[in-house]
This record gives sequence, C-alpha cells and structure tokens, in this order.
Amino acid sequence: KSYTQKSEELLFRLDRYRQTAALEVPLKTHLSQLTSEQIPEDDLLAGESTAIASANLQELFKQRVEQTGGDLESTQVLAESYTGNMEKIGIRVRFNGTIEALQKTLHNLEFNKPLLFVDNVEISTIRTRRRVKRGTVSTGNLRVAMDISGFRRNGDLQ
Repeated sequence: KSYTQKSEELLFRLDRYRQTAALEVPLKTHLSQLTSEQIPEDDLLAGESTAIASANLQELFKQRVEQTGGDLESTQVLAESYTGNMEKIGIRVRFNGTIEALQKTLHNLEFNKPLLFVDNVEISTIRTRRRVKRGTVSTGNLRVAMDISGFRRNGDLQ
C-alpha cells in the first residue's frame, strides 16, 4: 500500500475511534439512570432533601452503634455527589467500643436496609488500663472512624 492509502486508512480509524469515544459519556449516563431506576425504595435513604436524608443517616447510624454497645463520639456530614438521578449522601463517624461492638455494627450495616457503604475505616486501640489484684489489664476498647454512605433518588436531577 502506498503512504497515502495507509494515512487515509489511519485517519478513517481515528475518526471512528473519536466517534466511539464521544458516545462514552452519554452511554454511561444512560446506564446510570437505568440502574438507579431498578433500585427498590427501601434500599435507599429516606428524605425529601439532602439535609433530611443526612440527618436520617446520622440517626440511623447512632441507633445501630448504641444497639451494639458502642458509644458514638461524633458525626460529620460529607459533601454529596450525584450520579444520574442518584445522590450519594455520606457521613464521617467516630465511635468507641469493643471489638464485638465493631463487629456487630458492621454486621448491622451490611445486613439491614437501607443499603449502606463503609469506606476509609480507621481503627486504633484506646490505651486505658484497670487495676486488678494482680497487676493491670487492658480494657480492649477501640476508637473507630469510618465513612458511611448511602443513596437517595433525586427526582430533580432527571
């Protein structure tokens, strides 16, 4: 083949690749919308607004930690993000508890509704000791920080 034919063929391929690449964003957006429409309502966070859904998420996490014997120290609302008509709502939480309380809290988050996601987990021991008749014993408490997030359907973004 001549150089002209090869360059024309390469230009044709390049043009096809550009057309295909231009379809990526609209197709991903459409896929996201189709996926979000198939999520049952009880898997999503409740709330008419971002603020209400964030408050509901904080209260839900507080209940789940307290049910397992943990002690909630603080919650902080994280910036929301959007994918199609779904809004991701997250909080940063800090709580103290035993390894059993942590295990039960994570189990509660995984096996109950709404669907919640755990990220950025940080676990450290709390260095406290108790005196007993024959020396000191570590209490085994943990300080846990993690991000908890869930989704809510946002009809305004459709």
